[in-house]
Amino acid sequence: MLTLHALRIELGKSYRGTIDLLSEMPGILEEIGLTRLPHYTVLRTWFGRISMKTWRAFLGRSAEKRTGHASIDATGFDRDQPSRHYANRTSYRVRALKVTALVDVETLYITDIHCTTTKKHDAKIGPQVARRNAADLRSLAADRGYDSKAFRDELRGYGVRPLIKHRIYSSLDHATTPAWTVIGITNARCLKPSSRRSSARSAPPCVREVGT
Repeated sequence: MLTLHALRIELGKSYRGTIDLLSEMPGILEEIGLTRLPHYTVLRTWFGRISMKTWRAFLGRSAEKRTGHASIDATGFDRDQPSRHYANRTSYRVRALKVTALVDVETLYITDIHCTTTKKHDAKIGPQVARRNAADLRSLAADRGYDSKAFRDELRGYGVRPLIKHRIYSSLDHATTPAWTVIGITNARCLKPSSRRSSARSAPPCVREVGT
């Protein structure tokens, strides 16, 4: 079933269109070990029942090469599907999705994600993501949205070096904010796709500390 979903995304087809297309490809079915295809509604229902914990496990296995140096940032995705008629008919109230991604700065692999439909602050989400991946991290870069003494202390407790920019409230804050160089992008954020509909994986989150 997971392979069918991967094919659906790769082909850019609907659930019905994917099943119809694969029904004409017996060689593909033999390769993935299927003798017959499920109904497209079965595929859709199965997809909706997969827990976030399971998706994180799949994501972790697909990103095996980790250098330990990562960056974290969030981006938003507007609802472009389903239609307004469908949303009203099914009481669908999700307007936007906030996705926080942890990305290895060397391989650019996304190693973990956090999704929410609320306006939860980055400083609250960051520790959750870092806690799950503490054993694989050596340093973590982030922008001022993750500025929190408690977060830095927690990272140091795990043996992870925090590279988090400080908020600037006074001239003294400049002394505690290291010099930063952004590699590969012109803006200083770790992870921002070029548009709200872009893939988070396509953005190069390469932020490196070059001085203290």
